[in-house]
Amino acid sequence: MLDVIEKAFNRALDREPINKPNEVYATELTGCVRRSWYKRRFGYKVTKDMIAGTAVHSDVLAKVVEQLSELFDVVEAEKKVEKLLNVDGRDIWLAGRIDLYIADREKGVKTFIEFKTSEWIFDEHVEQGNIYAYMLNIDKFYICFMPKSDAVKCKEFERTWTEQEVVQRIKQLLSDIEPPKREGHWCSFCEFKSMCKKNKTLV
Repeated sequence: MLDVIEKAFNRALDREPINKPNEVYATELTGCVRRSWYKRRFGYKVTKDMIAGTAVHSDVLAKVVEQLSELFDVVEAEKKVEKLLNVDGRDIWLAGRIDLYIADREKGVKTFIEFKTSEWIFDEHVEQGNIYAYMLNIDKFYICFMPKSDAVKCKEFERTWTEQEVVQRIKQLLSDIEPPKREGHWCSFCEFKSMCKKNKTLV
């Protein structure tokens, strides 16, 4: 009986390879694109950090929306965004889900906030923010994170990415050729590190 129960839970955590040749998620273009390339081909397993992060997001974002709605006309949690791009003559939908979108025409405000349950802001968080800012044509955005004190800290960022950078990463992700490895903190917990070691090419 125990074996059956354990297998059921472990299978529930397995994610199938991503078979969406004409759709790309913003998060697939951040950090190491090779890791995302592997996930598309071999699938991946959901971790407890992912589950915990999702649970915290739902609870915290709802309460933040309540408070900010008193200050701005539009405050939307988990706003779905899409942009159609032409990549080498091919139509590709770039998709994402922004944690908090804020707009107020009278106050001249149009921005968004990404909330991370990590100890600090990582490079891939800023890259994700840049992609969303490009998609929405926004110049400034915010990233909030939770250090050990549990008191949330937020930082403002200016968009630096152009369409060219976004398209370049999409090309790498959708290529039949394995993208170059990109060293970073993600290497220590990457589920594909043994496979990745076979190719030493770096960005």
